[in-house]
Order: sequence, then structure tokens, then C-alpha cells
Amino acid sequence: MRILMFDESLAPLGGVEVQTLFVCREMARRGHEIDVVYLQDGELHSEFQEVCRKVMQVPTFRFSWDCPIRSGLRLMSSIRAVVSSRPDVICVQRTGEIAGALVAGRLARAPVVCHLHGFRSGGCGRRKGSQVAKFIAVSNFVKDKWVAEGLESEWVEVVHNGVEPTAYPHGGAEVRGAARRALGLPEEGFLVLFYGRLEPIKGVEVLLDAWKELNLDPKENRLLLVGSAAPDAEGAAYEESLLRRASNECHWLPIRRDVITPLHAADVVVVPSKVEAFPRAVIEAMSTGRPVVAARTGGIPEMLDGEFSRFLFDPGDSASLADRLRSIVDWREREPTLAEACTAHVLAHFTGQAMVDGIEKVFQLAVKDH
Repeated sequence: MRILMFDESLAPLGGVEVQTLFVCREMARRGHEIDVVYLQDGELHSEFQEVCRKVMQVPTFRFSWDCPIRSGLRLMSSIRAVVSSRPDVICVQRTGEIAGALVAGRLARAPVVCHLHGFRSGGCGRRKGSQVAKFIAVSNFVKDKWVAEGLESEWVEVVHNGVEPTAYPHGGAEVRGAARRALGLPEEGFLVLFYGRLEPIKGVEVLLDAWKELNLDPKENRLLLVGSAAPDAEGAAYEESLLRRASNECHWLPIRRDVITPLHAADVVVVPSKVEAFPRAVIEAMSTGRPVVAARTGGIPEMLDGEFSRFLFDPGDSASLADRLRSIVDWREREPTLAEACTAHVLAHFTGQAMVDGIEKVFQLAVKDH
């Protein structure tokens, strides 16, 4: 099967780009031919080139009425690039790309699949949705949101995100110590980690307040924040507000490709977001054997279910978050099997192979039914 993937950027801006690369790599390993078209180049370009038949930059995926002639010409250029690949199926990562993909799909006689990584009201109406062969939602939360927006339930298949366990390896005490030394952190004591973009929706201020409420001895215990704000005035203002809120035992690092070292250094990872469709950080951390304390919002309860639901707290509630952290400060002594349970949970439910199995099945059905 020849698969064409639309992606906005080849930079590792977040989970979507990282996941798209993994899907392309695994689909190619399974014998499919993969072409990728993109808008913005980035540091993942060479990695996409290693696994894809073609990696093509195009001017746009969308039409704008602000400058209809120029926009139309640019869109037609993009559509020609797609059609020239003669795909069997076209997959877009954002609903705003559907219109252009549908035109390309008609010309190439290929079905269009849309991967729903989140929710944006007004992003896809019922009429447009009916022309898409299938939608893939990363969580039941995302599916329910889009169904409420007007998509038919049978149009949407839920395929949870997954990670490759070998890429997020389990790390014990020896690895933990080495990671802390590499980051210049105390080798002993309790270390809580947040990593990701620094923006208001991530709720980092809730974690900072909860850390103060914990009131742990600052000689050894640390809060590690790994992330950067948007490079604009709004991002700078938010980052400054976090710095004013933070206590002295907070350790800050800019966003980085290597998240394994911070994960291995940590005892607990916190995801304090106000809303999340399906944050990869939860399963990345659990794969390494770290329990995750996270807000009870979006698709997170689908990830932290069963015995792990005790690590959920109400979004925005710093006191509740502090209580959850307080309850597991000494988890390595009280629950020595928790690390293995976290890793086993990912292996049972959220592997990259299972994710690609689901996506591949949707593509095959779309081609069969077209």
C-alpha cells in the first residue's frame, strides 16, 4: 500500500510530529511505501528521508479567502504534488487540511483518512466529515467531542497513542543515579519531573504551587522542569510568571530531544494540564518505570485507569496534587513493585506496535471500501 502523510512540520514541536515519524518508520518496515508532504522543514527531515520514498515540501494545505488567487494557485501546487505520488490512501493530521486533501483524493482516486489528535470546535462539519473515509481519534474523549460536533460515531475509530518500549527503557537505581549526575542533581532524595511546552494550558503553575505545599527539605529534594515557552511576548510573559512562582529548589532546563535522561532521573512525573487529548508523556514516563500523577481531564483517565486511577487529581487543584505526591514520596520503599507495574501497563495497552496495528487496519479498510 502506498500511503501519503500530510504533516505541518518536520520539527519535533510536540507529540504529533514524533508520532508521525514513528508511524512512517513502522509502516515502511511492514512493507508499505510512504510519502510525506509538509509545510515547514525541521530537524526530523533526515529521519523521515531514511524511511520514506518521497519527502516533499509544499506551499500550503489550506485555502484562504484573504488572497484567493494566490492561495488557490499555491493549493493547486500542493495538490499536484500529492496526486503525482499516486497514493492508495491519504492521511492528514489536522482537520484544517481536509478540504485540500479531499480535492487531491478525488483526483488521485484515493480515500482520505483524518487523524484527530485533539479537538477544535468548528474544525470539521458533518458534510465535510461524510466525505472522509475514516477518522482516527487518539482517545474516546476526542471521539466523543467530535461526535458531539456532528461526526457520526461509526466514522470515528479510536486508536490510542503508543510508544516503543525500547525507546523509553525501564531504568533502575543505578540508571537513576547516573542520570542525576548527568543533570547536576542530588543523587538522593525525591525528584518530581514535568516536561513539555510551557504554556497556560499545561497547568505548570498548579505544580509549582503544589510543590510549595509539599514543603520538602530542599537540600536533596527537587522539582525538575524541562520545557520552553513560545518564542513570543506572550510566551515570555508566561515563563516569567512561572519563574516568579518557583521556589529555589526548582531546577530548569530548556526543551530537549533527549527526554530519557530526565525521565530516568525522576521518581515521579506530573502532568498537570487543564485539558489533554492523550498526552504521550504519561506512557513515556510509565514505560521507564515512573508513576505518573496527572489531572483528571481529557483522555488521561483512559490511560491512568484501574490501580493507577489513584494518581489522578482534579485539574487546577494544587492541594489535591500535593496530597497525591505526598502519598508516594517514598513509593520505592513502600511499593517496590510499582515501577514494574507501570512498565507492564504500557506493554499491555499502549505500545507503538499496537498503535500502528490500529492505524494500518483503518487504512486497509478505507482502501477496501473506496
